[in-house]
Amino acid sequence: MTLSKKTIFNILRDYGLTENESKGYGFLAKGDVQRACDISRSLSMQKAQVYRVLKNLERRDMVNLTLEKPIRYTAVPFEKLIELLIKTKRDNINFLEDNKNTLLTQWRSINLQKPALSVEKFAATEGRRNIYSRILQMIEELKRENQVVTTNQGIIRAEQAGIIKTGLIKAQISQTIEKGGMIPVRVRVLALTQNLILEGGLR
Repeated sequence: MTLSKKTIFNILRDYGLTENESKGYGFLAKGDVQRACDISRSLSMQKAQVYRVLKNLERRDMVNLTLEKPIRYTAVPFEKLIELLIKTKRDNINFLEDNKNTLLTQWRSINLQKPALSVEKFAATEGRRNIYSRILQMIEELKRENQVVTTNQGIIRAEQAGIIKTGLIKAQISQTIEKGGMIPVRVRVLALTQNLILEGGLR
């Protein structure tokens, strides 16, 4: 898979770099040892901005300085930067896993003021893979009822993603025990075609 320039810049921003810092690092990483004035001229960036960018990159151990005057700069190889980013992500995940129970306990101990009125909420999800992943999560968390509006093409894609199979299994065998009674899960699907609406359900 070939990464685009935009994707690489997104990776750098994920590392905490600003747009100018990403441009500065990319310029140095693809070139040779450069002076601040060369960077300023090539990137059409004011010298004061360049020095701030270089200072921040130096603080992150992403550039090296030469022992000469005027000082020249060179970038840490992108391969090493990726390794540092992976290590940072892994350390963050390990921290959350190791301290999950403590964090949850501290969170529950915080006295948060609840709103007086209930507020309707919604979440926007982009990307087919993220959407299907979210739908599967919603099905797994389903307790009583789930209603879906989609298209005939959407049903085909949902079947390919395993959503329909998961939903049917949930509706058939996953029941909520409430006060000693068995309450079946209910699923309704509305399929919008060009000329009609197909409605199906499972109780």
